[in-house]
Amino acid sequence: MKYRLIVMDIDDTLIGNDLVISDANRSAIRDAAEAGAVISLASGRMYDSILPFARQLDVSGPIICCQGAAVVDSESGKLLYHLPLPRGDAAEVLRFASERGIYSQYYSLESYFFAAECEESRYYERMSGVRGSAVGEPIWKRIDFDPTKILYIAPPPRIRKVYAEARERFGDRLEVAISKINYLEFNHRDAIKGNAVARLAESLGIPPGEVMCIGDGINDLSMIRVAGLGVAMGNGAPELRSEADFVTARREDDGVALAINRFVLGR
Repeated sequence: MKYRLIVMDIDDTLIGNDLVISDANRSAIRDAAEAGAVISLASGRMYDSILPFARQLDVSGPIICCQGAAVVDSESGKLLYHLPLPRGDAAEVLRFASERGIYSQYYSLESYFFAAECEESRYYERMSGVRGSAVGEPIWKRIDFDPTKILYIAPPPRIRKVYAEARERFGDRLEVAISKINYLEFNHRDAIKGNAVARLAESLGIPPGEVMCIGDGINDLSMIRVAGLGVAMGNGAPELRSEADFVTARREDDGVALAINRFVLGR
């Protein structure tokens, strides 16, 4: 088997807003695992939000959480790696959002926190399957630990505009990335999916050339760059598709299954 480690994003790669893994994707992933490939899910989601998808797929590879800020063993729940944001930088990022009227939330390994319940917090709860906690205003004064990550939620045009502003303000200190078209995420500067994938492959004794990564967003760039085969979804960001080794079908056309069937299972 040429690709022994398969790492894939979840949202808009494996699933859509219906949160359903298609039969075709499930079948291809399970067949690859049965053939000996290690399957790992890599997402901006928290561990508790990713685990149900790993259970549906019946895969046991380590889970890359919060854009690569944490790696957790999916069988034992043991934390293998954690690289949080410095608290001072986190407070500055939260204040930056508040001053612009943008919803933000910060994360521990087990939960997430926002100022007050609102449309965005309810939306995120529906999408993640995890309920967070309201801490009150001003949110940047409520944070009392080094968070795993910070997330902004806003309409796509607003996210694109704030992304440029945030890159200018924080880009020399933090990792700033768009994950979904309405999500802007902030992590420790070294907490990116590519670093987590490289660390995971090394721990498994799998060389980079035998790693296949599949994603759709700008935040997936780092992991397709370290992979022997970097695959972009047909619905992926233009920046990702331009750098990918292969552009597969769109998410709704089972692009994950197509790539695994072609490059891993040879069918």
